[in-house]
Amino acid sequence: MGRGVSRTESRSRLTAYLPKPLDVEVRRLADAYFSGVLNDVLLRALESFDWIVRARLSGKRVVAIDEDDLPSRFEELSLPRVGPVGPKWQWLVEREHRWRRQLWVKGRKLTVGDVVSRLRFEHLTAEELAKDMDLPVDAVREAEQWASIPANAELIAAEDAEDALAVDSVAPAMKEPVGAAVRR
Repeated sequence: MGRGVSRTESRSRLTAYLPKPLDVEVRRLADAYFSGVLNDVLLRALESFDWIVRARLSGKRVVAIDEDDLPSRFEELSLPRVGPVGPKWQWLVEREHRWRRQLWVKGRKLTVGDVVSRLRFEHLTAEELAKDMDLPVDAVREAEQWASIPANAELIAAEDAEDALAVDSVAPAMKEPVGAAVRR
C-alpha cells in the first residue's frame, strides 16, 4: 500500500456470518497454511474454485491421482502463496500479539521481518548478522527461509505497512518534534 493511499481506498470490508463448524475449519486452514491470515484462506479458496470451474467449462475433468499415475500431459492447480505443508521451525515461534502474525525468533523480541530487513539493508551475511545479534547462524538462515515463502513475504510487507501507517498517524499528533526537549 502506498503512502498516499488510505486504507479505505485500497480495500473494503466484507462481513460474513459462518456456522461455527465452518468458522473453526477456516481458522484451522489459516493456522495450518497461511500463518493465521484468514484473508489468504478465502482468496486461495476463491482462486481454486475459479480454476476448477474454468477447467470444467472448457470440457476438462478435475481429478486427484497419485503422482506415479500422472499422465504425460496434465494441467495442475497451482497455489504459490500457500506456505509449506509440513516443517515446523526449530528457531522460530508463534507469539501472541494483537495484530502481528509473522513468526518470532525463539527467546528474543525479534520478528523474522526484523532479521531479514537488517540482512538486506545492511548487506550482511547470515554469519555476520548472527555474530552481531548474538544469534545462532541457523536461526538467521531459518528466518531467511521462512521469509522467502511468498505468503510470508507478503505478510511481512503488510505488517511493515501497518507500522508505517501507525507512525504516520501518531506523528501529526505530536505537539513538539522529536528531540525538541533536548534542544532547550
